[in-house]
Amino acid sequence: MRASKKFIVWASISLIVQLSLYIYLDKFYFGEENNIKITQDSNFYKEPEIKPNVSIPSSAENVTLSDDGTFTAYSENGIVKVFDTNTGKQLSLSFNGGVKCLAYRWVPDTNRMIIAENVSGQIRFFSYNAESKYKEEVKDYTNGKANVISSPRGNLDVGIRMSILTGVMYIKVSSQAGSRMYRLDVNEELSSVRTVSSQIGRFNVTSREDNLIYEDTSNGRVRSTKIKSNIVVDGNSALTFLGVDDNNNVYVSSKTDKINKIYYGEVTTSGEKFKAINLDSNYDYKNVFVSANGNVYAVDTTSSRLINLKSNTKYQYKGEYIGLFNNRIASINGSKLVVQKID
Repeated sequence: MRASKKFIVWASISLIVQLSLYIYLDKFYFGEENNIKITQDSNFYKEPEIKPNVSIPSSAENVTLSDDGTFTAYSENGIVKVFDTNTGKQLSLSFNGGVKCLAYRWVPDTNRMIIAENVSGQIRFFSYNAESKYKEEVKDYTNGKANVISSPRGNLDVGIRMSILTGVMYIKVSSQAGSRMYRLDVNEELSSVRTVSSQIGRFNVTSREDNLIYEDTSNGRVRSTKIKSNIVVDGNSALTFLGVDDNNNVYVSSKTDKINKIYYGEVTTSGEKFKAINLDSNYDYKNVFVSANGNVYAVDTTSSRLINLKSNTKYQYKGEYIGLFNNRIASINGSKLVVQKID
């Protein structure tokens, strides 16, 4: 009873203080509404100007740009090298002796990357900030332990995909025995993901929810961890997974080498509500990809053009096509990095 009285007294005091503060702010601090003036700072964010000065050796693999194009990276001789795109100066990024980099991926909207390394038969993950040149191992927030995956025997292939909104990252580890999926959550806790098949092709995670989309190459199906059955579109279950966008859409096509129609939509219980994009020609599905803003592109290597399949806009590029990073086409022309901004 005494505790209840104390609670009531302190609650009353708290209420009086809050009301007094409200009256003061309303009468004296804010004053009349017309005195409140809001101004817009048009210089809040200024996109950096990119004038590349990076040389790309013929031995370089997986050449990429950070989200704003400020930094360029590639793999060479089992390690990742990072450069200032404008100056061409290599950044400090250390690796222990005997370590092999299995994969790396830039984190969207940042100049930070995640690196997967093979360390003494274990797959470990590291975060590298190109701005501060700081590298640290990714560890579980709960217990402080490093996230480790036992490395399968033989040649390894590691893929990384992530969603910034959900803070979830998926890792595919492939060997001769097949593929296994792992999930790293927002608390950086690593767990194994159960999949229908160990034969996994392309994969990604939807932007607004924790939904892994992957190709089951054992029977040509596209599956989702959100639904029990595979995705079916227009009565067709034999599909190729093309990608995802920032609006939570999944993009697929019929499982043929040449495609003339693309389907997209959110995964609910089926794909019957997917919309269709009719293409003006047949395109090799391997050269078709989806951007974060929902545009669908095809790379025409014979004519050195990148084609927006929704608007039919064509962009000419020089040299060997590398990729589209945010709104920039990256290519290599005479061992030099070329960056072209598009609409």
